[in-house]
Amino acid sequence: MCSSDLRAATKPEVLERPRPRTSAPAEEWVRSYVAQPLVGTTRVSYPCGVTVDLADFAPALMEVAAANAGRQADMTKAVASGSHVRSALDVYRKCDRDLDGFLSWDNGGVAEFAAAAFRHFHLEPPTEKELHSAYALFDPEWRSPFLDARECLCLFDALIRSVFVALPGQRKVDATDRKSVV
Repeated sequence: MCSSDLRAATKPEVLERPRPRTSAPAEEWVRSYVAQPLVGTTRVSYPCGVTVDLADFAPALMEVAAANAGRQADMTKAVASGSHVRSALDVYRKCDRDLDGFLSWDNGGVAEFAAAAFRHFHLEPPTEKELHSAYALFDPEWRSPFLDARECLCLFDALIRSVFVALPGQRKVDATDRKSVV
């Protein structure tokens, strides 16, 4: 199935919702970002209201995790310092050519951002099918084909964390071992 078929086949009627024309919420989130370690963080709550249980999501990313296994040490440092979200904001700005404050799934903008953000860190990006699983977490009812700038950064953070949780040898998740990023 080609990528446009995947988008069309998985999306019910789209209801447009007003979207910001600024990336200010994303910039504020990056400024106030409290870095949590990559290893050991098992659940992440984002300011857009999405909570991701990384161990539940990680199996969908096993192939991209295997492709990026050699970069775990570098990404562990980037996540611990928060540089991954700062860099992702720079990548986002390049992808939001019209300065709309959002990217569209339908025109490939979200996928382009995710791929560019992964490549910025010399990582193999997820396939569109793998990305779709993550995108669906941020718009579960497909109310809109858009993610605003902050949602794009949160999506990238969730992808990075899930990719490296998916690596063999990572600690198993225990219900008492939960941390959140706010």
